[in-house]
Amino acid sequence: MKTFKIIVISLAIFLIAFVAFYFWARMSIYDEIDYSRISNYSDNSKPIIQDTFSVITYNIGYLSGMTNNLPMERPPELLNSNLKKASQLLKNINPDIIAFQEIDFASKRT
Repeated sequence: MKTFKIIVISLAIFLIAFVAFYFWARMSIYDEIDYSRISNYSDNSKPIIQDTFSVITYNIGYLSGMTNNLPMERPPELLNSNLKKASQLLKNINPDIIAFQEIDFASKRT
């Protein structure tokens, strides 16, 4: 009996909330004439300062490309070619901040 009472009270609260939402959503804060009014705004305002910036993270994979996990010698031409491709890609994207992973300095791998 207690469960039945809880279900009935829950349904009553839901029904009251639904009806209240329905009437609230139907209300209009504008006059009917305001819906069809055309507003013109001048474009003499100051330029908008951009408040967002782009961040990119790039895993260069030691500049070894598809040979990254293969046990092979990587010639300098391959690394230089991959460096140019990566540079061009990042120039095209033009991010504000770049974070790099897997950069080698004077290692045997690259």
